[in-house]
Amino acid sequence: MLFLPGLAAALREQAPLTRISNISVAAADVATALETREIDCAIGILQPRHRGVQAELLFREPYVAISAAGWRPANGRAGASLTRAQLATASLVLASPTATFHSSVEQMLVGMKLADRIMLRGRHFGALPDVVTSTDLVAIVPSMYAAALAQRDVRVWKLPDAPLYDVRLVWHASTARDPAQQWLRALLHRLFRRPVSRGVGV
Repeated sequence: MLFLPGLAAALREQAPLTRISNISVAAADVATALETREIDCAIGILQPRHRGVQAELLFREPYVAISAAGWRPANGRAGASLTRAQLATASLVLASPTATFHSSVEQMLVGMKLADRIMLRGRHFGALPDVVTSTDLVAIVPSMYAAALAQRDVRVWKLPDAPLYDVRLVWHASTARDPAQQWLRALLHRLFRRPVSRGVGV
């Protein structure tokens, strides 16, 4: 939902005969899928460490929280950020997509002794806006995803000590000199790469 619209628009304009399939591959299986040419490349919160897999960092951003626009923390004032104490009284929802998921959010909550505040775990991010706008739950999501919800009736909150997530483009070395693959990777680079900064937020 974040990458395909921009990619589809660029392909229809620049290479209208190109055919693209969006395939879900578990993060642990990405290297094998690249090596066997099941997929040409992958974009996601991926940390490839396999021989022959190459990667480029597209951007780095923190996680944020989203809630219904009218939701307020049970304690303290409602500023731009949620404090640890405010998170400790919130009921949380996380999404855990298998394709590009890593556990830094849950590790953050465990470190803050807030794992017991996770009331709902979903498989996808798509349902989270409706979940938070119809309940008192607060979702922790990538800031890029939160920014895409500008037209939805949600409020975005900064988080204390929010972990950063790295979104990478990954491919197999065997395709590194393939002209078509090079063209596709260059297009993805132009569309989605942003300057890396620890201060980026929503």
